Amino acid sequence: MENTNKGQKFVKEIKSLNQEEQTIIDELVIANKKKQDRADQLIDINKSKQNRVDKLIFIRNQKDNKADELVIINKKKQEQVDKLLIVKNQKQYRVDELILANKMASQQIKKYTTLNQKLKQTNIYVNKAKEKLAISENKLQNIVNNISDAIFSVDVDFNIATWNKSCQKIYGYSKKEVLNKNQDEILKTEFIHSSQKEITTILKDKKEWFGELIQQTKSGKHLFINTSYKIIRNNYNEIVGITVLNKDITKSRKKDIELTNALLLGEETERKRIAANLHDGLGQYLSGLRMHLQVLKGDIDDENYNKLVFFIDTAIKEYRSVSHNIIPPNLKIDGLDGAIRLACDKLNSKLIKINFKSDIEHSKIPESTEMELYRITQELINNTLKHAKAKTIEIKLTVNKQNILSIEFKDDGKGFDVEKSLHKQKEGIGLKNVLSRIHFLKGTVKINSELRKGTKFKINIRL
Repeated sequence: MENTNKGQKFVKEIKSLNQEEQTIIDELVIANKKKQDRADQLIDINKSKQNRVDKLIFIRNQKDNKADELVIINKKKQEQVDKLLIVKNQKQYRVDELILANKMASQQIKKYTTLNQKLKQTNIYVNKAKEKLAISENKLQNIVNNISDAIFSVDVDFNIATWNKSCQKIYGYSKKEVLNKNQDEILKTEFIHSSQKEITTILKDKKEWFGELIQQTKSGKHLFINTSYKIIRNNYNEIVGITVLNKDITKSRKKDIELTNALLLGEETERKRIAANLHDGLGQYLSGLRMHLQVLKGDIDDENYNKLVFFIDTAIKEYRSVSHNIIPPNLKIDGLDGAIRLACDKLNSKLIKINFKSDIEHSKIPESTEMELYRITQELINNTLKHAKAKTIEIKLTVNKQNILSIEFKDDGKGFDVEKSLHKQKEGIGLKNVLSRIHFLKGTVKINSELRKGTKFKINIRL
């Protein structure tokens, strides 16, 4: 019984312990739930804090962005301020410039006022000077228009710029017909002694040139012109044109040509007479003397005989040489080119070489013209041999389709001053003889000679 009681008591104690245990477990569960709730609360609190932190970071970032924007805005504002300052400074500088310019303008106005007064006075003097100049120009124009010589001016390309009344009288062209046209094309200018290039060179060196030309009128008449060229310069000393003064010397030149013609004809007649006298007189006398000497051969010793024969033969050769120079016998037989070729062959030696070319074998040339052309060539050769100290001479004869015979003569001698030789009385006689014969044939000649560079002649004769 006692054991049963004890067992029941034990059971009760166990149940009581179980209940206490259950109670403790429940309490623990409740405590755990509370802990879990607290933990959840803490998590929510942390989340809330984190959210707040994130918001704070976002707000701070926005503040930083706004701060950066403000910095940029401030920089832009500062730049605008700087620009405004620059503009302000520029405006101030301009204001200062305007003030300075205003001062200078005031000074200039004073100067201009003074100058204007002086200019008015100067204008009065200028107007008076213009009136005097106009009067002088009218007088000069009247003189130019009333002078008997042709006076005109050309530019550097020889285009006609002015033309006086005498030009129209002499050449037949009106002013309108010739203005701005080339002088040489209108007047068909032929330069007798020099080329246009040579004249231009002389003008640059000596400022003026005098010479003779052949020019053609509107009607086709050829005129001999005595001309003078003088250069015109501008304020910068540049050559801008040439003043030309032409005097018609056709009448006097024709008289000269007629006189020259008469002299040349007289000279040729005298040459023929002398040649005939030499042939009929001295020639026959020498031939007779040679024959008589042969008859006396036996009466004279050989040495003296041979000397006499030598002297007589030499005299005969000299007589024939002189006679041939006076009247070249082969001119009628071989023509002009044959006679010149034979003369060149005779003169060729170690000291001088003469090259002769010709294409005029079949050309019909009047006998009197042939003689003059032969004399011209002969004179040119003689002048070269006497004065030029040349080693070679080149002679060329041609006839073109226009029936113009050309003689080209060239040597490699020492050259000479053409103008000086023509104007000196004692010098240049041979050259003047050549020119006289060319004028007699109504031909033209161009002479180009340079010191130590030789001489060239280009002669044109219309057949």
